Amino acid sequence: MQMPGWTTIGGNSYGRGVWVQKGGEAVNTGDTFAIGSGSGGRGEAYFTGGTFTENNAIQVGRGAWSWKASGAHAVLTATDAADVACKGGIDLAMQSSSVAALNLSGGVLQAQYIRKMAQIMPLNSGPKGADGNYVAVPFEDNTAFVNFNGGTLKALQSGTLFKLTPADAARPVDAVYVYPDGA
Repeated sequence: MQMPGWTTIGGNSYGRGVWVQKGGEAVNTGDTFAIGSGSGGRGEAYFTGGTFTENNAIQVGRGAWSWKASGAHAVLTATDAADVACKGGIDLAMQSSSVAALNLSGGVLQAQYIRKMAQIMPLNSGPKGADGNYVAVPFEDNTAFVNFNGGTLKALQSGTLFKLTPADAARPVDAVYVYPDGA
């Protein structure tokens, strides 16, 4: 299956969505794959087999295009024989009061980086600075967890896998748990 554009699992005002892939191949060639998007969006993506490829970023707990969005809850889980290849990175908890979890319990997860977002980048709406330009809006109370209990995590570039610098608009994830089957 090929998805040529923006794909949202559980979005908009308190929308709910679940993605389950047990085999086959799915490719998002256009834009972002967002899980739990918009104010109160709830999304879960489970990959247990097959191959999933995202050409850009996978956003877990995405803030939509509104700097006022808040409260998303989202989970991405790769397990068993899944092969999840994210050619960009994995962005977690991209809005205030959001909760995002990334679970690797088997299979393979590939990404350039994993980061918890610290702020929404300036868009064409929201507050403006003294110079009249739109400014980045810091997130408040967003929470991101990463859980490893098996499987393989592959970095697609050299350098820091867990991004956490202001230049990356990122903060450290709140917790990384490594369970008996490791990562």
